[in-house]
Amino acid sequence: MKQVGLPLSLIVLVFYVLSDFKKLKDRKHLLSIAVMVVVISASFFTWKAYITSVGADVNAQFSLSQFSLSSITSFLKGEFKEAYQKETVISFIEALYSKKIFTKPFNITFVSDVMIITALILVFSFITGQHKTGFSISGIYFAGSLGYILMMLLLYVFSFNSYEAPRLASYERYMGSYLYTGICLVFFSLIYLLKKEENIYRKITVLCLLLCCTISASNISDYRNLIPAKEYDGNISALSYQRTRYVMTQLCRNKKVLIVECYQNKGIYTGLILKYEFANDDSIDVDIFNIYNFSFKELSTDEWKDKLSGYDLIYLSSIDDEFINGFWKPVTDKYVQNFGLYSVDTSDGLKIEFLGSYQDFDLE
Repeated sequence: MKQVGLPLSLIVLVFYVLSDFKKLKDRKHLLSIAVMVVVISASFFTWKAYITSVGADVNAQFSLSQFSLSSITSFLKGEFKEAYQKETVISFIEALYSKKIFTKPFNITFVSDVMIITALILVFSFITGQHKTGFSISGIYFAGSLGYILMMLLLYVFSFNSYEAPRLASYERYMGSYLYTGICLVFFSLIYLLKKEENIYRKITVLCLLLCCTISASNISDYRNLIPAKEYDGNISALSYQRTRYVMTQLCRNKKVLIVECYQNKGIYTGLILKYEFANDDSIDVDIFNIYNFSFKELSTDEWKDKLSGYDLIYLSSIDDEFINGFWKPVTDKYVQNFGLYSVDTSDGLKIEFLGSYQDFDLE
């Protein structure tokens, strides 16, 4: 479980603890709380251990060291060191009530979803006669949403770079995570209502609501993504994956390789998948270059050259005009070839040589 999963898990734990105050004196109830704490802790620390074991930095994306009391105080006063941070705050606040988190079965924003889920929890609690529990759970969920908003806003302002932050990179994924917590609460409220309801027609109504809740959470329209890549022309290009994997395993062992792939082409996840596959293979060392995901746009030509100097080979898995004009031409006049493999020589400055493209290599 990643760092962002901790606050979500703690919210669930608080829900459980406050669901019935009377049971806090019950040893079995206390034991169940202890088990939840152990499971949450084990999930985080095993993830942390695994990331460390494969040589990755646990704090590469988010780190508490990025926050300081002075920076947060300045933030609360509306003072920002960088112009993009103020732009990020404005964009984030606007997104809360205008940017769609879910589009199926209908469009919904973060604010509207929190209000709807809070209201549904209250309605179900009154129907089942669990007034106090309903008030406490809905109150915690609503208050938790405010805390989650503040946490995500701080992350965008202080942890994301100047390219990703104002664009609210992965906003739907991060903010949607909290909304799924609410959907789960509604789901379990319906289960409880189903157990108590004796009227067959009302049971059928509750079952229909459960089905709607399940469909909205599962985003069933995207199940086509489960079809093998060879049959479904989706985010992962089978051709790009096969070609890149072949070049990495046959020609790049014991070399440090930079795989270039751009979001606007189909092979956008090829490098990430291969980096994961080769995590335990010490003979293959790959990094990913993606101008649409990281702060490469901020690199000067000299900084870009220094970065390239740390690699033995460059492989162009998927490229576009922005990469060619902004990154390739400033450092070399060599012909740019998709699925091309290039060597990097730093013995006398930075020299990049074309070794061949995929079709030039013997597949046998």
